[in-house]
Amino acid sequence: MSFDPERLNAQLSGAQSDRLVLRAPSLGDALDLFDATRHPAFNEHLMWAPPDSLADVGRRLQRVIERAQAGACAAFSAIERATGRWVALFRFEPREQASWAELGLWSHPAFWGAGHGEEVTRLAIEQAFSKTELEAVVACAKPQHKVSMRLLERCGLEPIGIAPRAHESGHQVPLMQMLLTRTRWAWLRTESISGWLPGPAEVAEAPAPLHALPGRPH
Repeated sequence: MSFDPERLNAQLSGAQSDRLVLRAPSLGDALDLFDATRHPAFNEHLMWAPPDSLADVGRRLQRVIERAQAGACAAFSAIERATGRWVALFRFEPREQASWAELGLWSHPAFWGAGHGEEVTRLAIEQAFSKTELEAVVACAKPQHKVSMRLLERCGLEPIGIAPRAHESGHQVPLMQMLLTRTRWAWLRTESISGWLPGPAEVAEAPAPLHALPGRPH
């Protein structure tokens, strides 16, 4: 069965974990994403140059929204349930293998170190495997980005080798490819090793987006 971004968008909208809820991204999220890019550590491992302005981020986010609406990818903003604050943008992108999808995550530095990135990744993986026929998810990270590598490993993905990818500026960047198959996901969810991935998530209406104040850290 091939990757179906439109179905995934419909199935994951409103999915919740303990602290987060997923909703469709909105252009208002550009304020929070732009604020994230004001942190040097956020930019260090991007595959695109740090933006010069909020308008640059708005155009990038608009392209993501348009691709998701056209069924070219699945995209979600992760919102903190207790406060309505924007935490991250999560995407599933198509791969050359028809039944695989590649996950990607941009999370705001204000939420680093508290497990939010792992929580949204686990939630999205759980929903993707339990509600669609997806056979595998893959992620790519710079090998030297140890935090990302550990996050993906804690979510059940395993390294399968280095592959180059073009940076938007044109140069090649070696990335570690990480893989989680449906078979391994099902095995990780057995009682003998429970806790690796969450159980089925509650689905509820997502809160309205919080429009951040310029310059205010999140």
